[in-house]
Amino acid sequence: MAKRIRAYCRVSTDLQYDGGVSLDVQETRISALCVAQGHTLVKIYKDVGSGKNMERPQLKILLEEIQPGETICILDLSRLSRSAKDTLNMVDDLDKRGIGIISVTENIDTTSPQGRFMMTMVSALNQMERESTALKVKQTMAVLSDQGKLRGKPPFGWRFAGKDKDFEPVPQQQLVLDKIKKLYTEGVKMNGIATILNNDGDNRCLCENKKHPEKFRNSVFHQTTVKRILVEHNLIEGTNSNHKSIEEKIASHHKPIVDANSDIK
Repeated sequence: MAKRIRAYCRVSTDLQYDGGVSLDVQETRISALCVAQGHTLVKIYKDVGSGKNMERPQLKILLEEIQPGETICILDLSRLSRSAKDTLNMVDDLDKRGIGIISVTENIDTTSPQGRFMMTMVSALNQMERESTALKVKQTMAVLSDQGKLRGKPPFGWRFAGKDKDFEPVPQQQLVLDKIKKLYTEGVKMNGIATILNNDGDNRCLCENKKHPEKFRNSVFHQTTVKRILVEHNLIEGTNSNHKSIEEKIASHHKPIVDANSDIK
């Protein structure tokens, strides 16, 4: 049965690379499903943000605009949320409004009892995977810190000079950084800055300080990207009380090597 579809796409990073599933990939696969099954694709909503909670601008707009009888289509349930509780609460609320959810990858349709059961199982697995991954990352970072091998990723405008060396400037990113600072001091809003940079082609430099630049060639600036850069360069305050200054980030994060022959006092 043909449906009226509103597609929802999400990546967790502002560089649009999330385990190989970019916003463009999600849109392409959802569009292909609609064509194959004769559905009408009404609108596509795209967010850049974590799936840990539901505080995402485009998701809120989607939930406000969708009408009874329409269906939300996502590539997989993790795009919607990585919290089983949030996912199931949303499914329940939408069901009461006569709105279903289709997941392309898991082949789930919540308009059927079987589909709702499968969504419950997959949502729980997604949450377990997220929590397990977070624990492994925390443990790995603790080990690397103890070994003196932990280095933070280079801030925008800088890249690694080499193993055990400080950061060095990236010329093109430094020019764009100056442009961002100028636009911000002139009163341009962060989403406006992102639009200007993308329209001017400055987004091409986003991959220049990455270890695997080929993964980020289609990256674009978002409001969150601009905000992160402004925080990194101390133009605005961030929410992290442990935020380091740009000078601290540029310096090597490796612990000094102690001479075994030196006197220990």
